[in-house]
Amino acid sequence: ESSDVLEKKATIYNPNDNTTWSPIQGLKDLVGDGIALKAIRQIMHFAIRRTRGDFAWFFVNTTGNAAGGGGKSTVIQIIKNLCGGERNCITLSYERLGERFALYGLENKYAILSDETSATNQRPKDTNVYKTLATNGAAPIEGKFKDMNFMKFDGCMIQAANGYPMFSDQTDSSYRRFLALPFEKKMTQNGRKRDYIRDDYINRPEVIQCYVKWAMELGCLSTYSTDVIDYCMPYVEDIKNNTKTVFEFMPEMMRLEKSEGYFAGMNEVGRSFLYATYGKWDEFENSTHIHLSQKKFWISVCEWVQANPSCGWEVTEKVTHIYQNTPFQKELVDYDLGKEWCKYELSTDGVYRPSGYFAFPHKSIRCGLVRVTKLPKNTSQGTVSQGNDTTD
Repeated sequence: ESSDVLEKKATIYNPNDNTTWSPIQGLKDLVGDGIALKAIRQIMHFAIRRTRGDFAWFFVNTTGNAAGGGGKSTVIQIIKNLCGGERNCITLSYERLGERFALYGLENKYAILSDETSATNQRPKDTNVYKTLATNGAAPIEGKFKDMNFMKFDGCMIQAANGYPMFSDQTDSSYRRFLALPFEKKMTQNGRKRDYIRDDYINRPEVIQCYVKWAMELGCLSTYSTDVIDYCMPYVEDIKNNTKTVFEFMPEMMRLEKSEGYFAGMNEVGRSFLYATYGKWDEFENSTHIHLSQKKFWISVCEWVQANPSCGWEVTEKVTHIYQNTPFQKELVDYDLGKEWCKYELSTDGVYRPSGYFAFPHKSIRCGLVRVTKLPKNTSQGTVSQGNDTTD
């Protein structure tokens, strides 16, 4: 029997709200009768065949509605049913990827599915794990008190998020591995969510049979169609542009005019101090407490300097210096870098706050940036107190 016949058999009438629902028409109500529907059909096709079709997926709510309700979790539940349910799927949210024991239990699973990604303020500790899983690489599997082993995962991986996910790795190697499908509608009936569709309708055997037939009528695809990829790529670009990167941090901080504050009064900026400032900037701009590692951050800084030869700064592997009267105190107040860098004073309201001065008279930092054209000597240097020098 064709999917059209099976859909008629699976049509459900609800007398409580006087509505009629059918499997394929239900998806059209979610995403329309266009390329997005075609994408869902192809996703189902590859999920049934236990492969990824060359891409992982993000289902994203692009309306700014943090409460959801756009149908992402409903579609993910349908795909879970097509994969055989919990016995063949693992629920693993995007931000947990990279945690030490997160992948334990992945063996003998054919799908990684999650509709719980808090993507607006989280990013995985290790983006490399996501990239490995998305491209059939050998991922590390480790359980508590068990030896680590590696396995290749070629199943489908779908994450749903109310907002755009954030990536620590801003290279194209991250963004070319997934596609993003928007869910832009708010699906309600008389102002109420129709949870019974997800909790009941889509789990019925005749509905699952209809979806299987509908997906497999496509034949035997090797990858997603060009029109589906072209439709989804602008949303991938939106995800990429949503996260402010080191390439946006650097021009904001490394200004040339002394009057503009921040590092403008410094001739030298040590790597560890620049990284501490970036961490607070990243926390403020991207609402995240998980940052690039200092090594990856420094690689991006060097790439920015190389790509912007007129910036007025150059990379040095030598020791840089910070002096107590370096006139850049704005960062210490704005970003509250902690006791390692800030001197704190008791304010009138009884709370200790950054004073705008360093917690040390002089500090030597290995590697950093130096000005190509130095500022006057008394602008960024001061008297070094003997015996209180610190080195990082």
